[in-house]
Amino acid sequence: MKPIPCMFAITLALLGALLPSLAGAQSVQTAQSRVDAIAWHTQPQDILQALQQAEMDGTPVMIYFYAGETPDCQQMEENTFSDDDVQLLSEQFVCIRVDAGSAPGQRLMAQLGISGLPCVQFFNQNRKVNAVNGYEAPEAFIWDMRKALYSDLTATL
Repeated sequence: MKPIPCMFAITLALLGALLPSLAGAQSVQTAQSRVDAIAWHTQPQDILQALQQAEMDGTPVMIYFYAGETPDCQQMEENTFSDDDVQLLSEQFVCIRVDAGSAPGQRLMAQLGISGLPCVQFFNQNRKVNAVNGYEAPEAFIWDMRKALYSDLTATL
């Protein structure tokens, strides 16, 4: 019997499969330098390398799906991702930013069953740990980040 692959490996394979189509996609960057303080991976080859390194190191992954024109995405970037504590905690994740308006972003959202924006999905090496759908204030988002970081620890208690 073949072992069931973990969600992290499935996501890695999915992103790897999308790399040819992502190669032509433009990365949309926000003008807000505070949001850019998070080390977002946005380019296809960079994303693949970051995921491979995360899998080897056991670093959790945070994938942010956005569309720049939606009010909730704008609020997420202006309030949540610009928060000092969110930025500090983000250093413990591989952070990936996916433009949901691009064709590859839409395919990836469909594969992961995402229907609304913004959406942030957290993965550890074993599985998808948590998802945030819609805008979330910094305090609540920090709680979700910590839950993702310590999910294996809390699962054994």
